[in-house]
Amino acid sequence: MAIYQCFFFSGDQIGYWENIKCDGRMPLTAALKDRLESGKWKHAEAWSDGRLVCDVSRRRSGNAGASNFASNQSVLRFAE
Repeated sequence: MAIYQCFFFSGDQIGYWENIKCDGRMPLTAALKDRLESGKWKHAEAWSDGRLVCDVSRRRSGNAGASNFASNQSVLRFAE
């Protein structure tokens, strides 16, 4: 199980950070989305060994039926 350094942003500044232990890309993305839903942050990044492995952002509201989040999971392949 890997430990990721996760940063949560309000605007251009880090508002909160924590280490998150996850096994695989989908649980990590879900953990970041869960924290964004329940927090006041707009964007989250997960890092491992100095490399960005996942980022998740809130989308602007207005797209009925669309997901509230955009994520970039392709970078996770480098960390696994």
